[in-house]
Amino acid sequence: MKKKILPYCAAAVFLCCCGCAAGAVSRDIRIEAEDFSSEEGGSVVIRTDKPGVSGRSISYWDDKWHIVNWSFDVPAAGRYRLSLRSASPQNALRRLWINGRDCGTFSVPATGGNGSSPENWRECSPLCGGKPVVVDLAVGKNTLSLENMDGNSLNLDSILLRRAD
Repeated sequence: MKKKILPYCAAAVFLCCCGCAAGAVSRDIRIEAEDFSSEEGGSVVIRTDKPGVSGRSISYWDDKWHIVNWSFDVPAAGRYRLSLRSASPQNALRRLWINGRDCGTFSVPATGGNGSSPENWRECSPLCGGKPVVVDLAVGKNTLSLENMDGNSLNLDSILLRRAD
C-alpha cells in the first residue's frame, strides 16, 4: 500500500513547491540547454560538473557565428518573453532566430564567472532595443536558434519562455 501512495505524495509535493494548483498546466516553456537539436559552426560541450544547474549545461560556446538550435513543442500559441539561465565572466552577444526568422541581437550580461560555483548562474531576461525580448510562437513544433555574434563564451543551463500575454 505504501508503495502506491509514495509516488502520488511526491508528485503532490512537487506541484505545491512549484506554486501550481493540482491539475494546472504551466503556461511557461523550459528548454534544457543540453537538449539542443543541432549546431552549426562549432561544437559545444555538455557538462555534468557545473554546480547549481538543473542536471547538465553547455559550455565552450565561444566561436563567433556558432549557432545552436533547439526544437521544442508549444502547447498554446501566444507571445512569450525570453529568459536565459547562464553563467559567463563577460557580456556575450547573441542573435535570436525563431523558426528561421531573425528576432534581433541582444547582450547577455556577465554573471561573474563561468559556472564553477552556484553563485555564477543567473537568470536574465535580455533586452533588445531596450525592451524585453518577446516572440510569437505557434502551437506545435518550433525552433529557437541562438548565434554567437562576438566570440565571447556563454555557459547555458536553460532557456525559459514565459507567457507575455
